[in-house]
Amino acid sequence: AREVNDYKPKWVIQQIENEIEKLGTLGRKPKVALLGLAFKPDIDDLRESPAVEIAKEFGLKNDVELFLVEPNIHKLPTEITNGRLVDLDEALEQADVCAVLVKHTEFIQLSTDTVMSFVG
Repeated sequence: AREVNDYKPKWVIQQIENEIEKLGTLGRKPKVALLGLAFKPDIDDLRESPAVEIAKEFGLKNDVELFLVEPNIHKLPTEITNGRLVDLDEALEQADVCAVLVKHTEFIQLSTDTVMSFVG
């Protein structure tokens, strides 16, 4: 079980990269929104959050414009050096690819036509 849990962030990153690849050449950096950074829904605790690890690794590995949405915080953690914290409306308006990483109440109503969801 630990091995599966440890691999999940890498799998999520690969899925997002696959979606970016499907876009083809845009003539600019792809815009990616990652929705949710907390450890679990509707809290502000980012400690040991797989979503933070995904954002950190994805932002360092890929040449994208990265939008991060976490409605329960006002400042990004220092380990996320690429990307900026935005509200949900801006992320949905700007992003080419959106991925829900944490099932916050604000994200539940989003259509699967709008976002990729990696939470149950």
